[in-house]
Amino acid sequence: EYWRWDEDDTMVAIYYSRDDVPYGYMVYMISSDIMHVKEMIYLNREAQLGLWEYIHAHDSMIDEVRGNNYYSEPIAFELDDSDIKETIRPYAMGRIIDIKQFFGKYAIDPDEPACVFAFDIEDELLSWNNGRFIVMFKDGHCSITTGTPDYTMKMSIATLTTMLLGYKSAEKLYSMERIETTKEAVEKLDDILFHAVPYVSDYI
Repeated sequence: EYWRWDEDDTMVAIYYSRDDVPYGYMVYMISSDIMHVKEMIYLNREAQLGLWEYIHAHDSMIDEVRGNNYYSEPIAFELDDSDIKETIRPYAMGRIIDIKQFFGKYAIDPDEPACVFAFDIEDELLSWNNGRFIVMFKDGHCSITTGTPDYTMKMSIATLTTMLLGYKSAEKLYSMERIETTKEAVEKLDDILFHAVPYVSDYI
């Protein structure tokens, strides 16, 4: 398995910009004409293309490239007319343990105007997550407040986690009857959230 590789078996490729700044890296191993990519991290499009060009440069040495990726990465779309096989497997399950602390570190779209939401949350396991949380969304940050909410939503802790971690949009969860609120509130919240899915490579 990838995580059992010995250090002597692995290689690391680092992508540098023209200013000699590292913007990406790839950890890999070549065995039996197969390049196994353990991890590929890049900070911009230039580094992404550079690392893939590095893989392409090994075309005469390998017959196949294998690796893991997160589900929203459009790798099949990127590789035009390539012979690619994709499989989906269960990933890490997320859960918000402390709503107040979570919102305190949660980033939102800084370009959206300030707004206050009341979240009525049901959590059967953690009592401190049960109840109403009034959250101010402002200047790219969230904070717990006592102000009067502009909108109110009712949902379970599982639904809140799913929405804030970017797995499903508020609109999708509303259509699945997982959120009790108004259509206007759903549209407003979806404008505020980034909808970016976290990627935890250490789990692979």
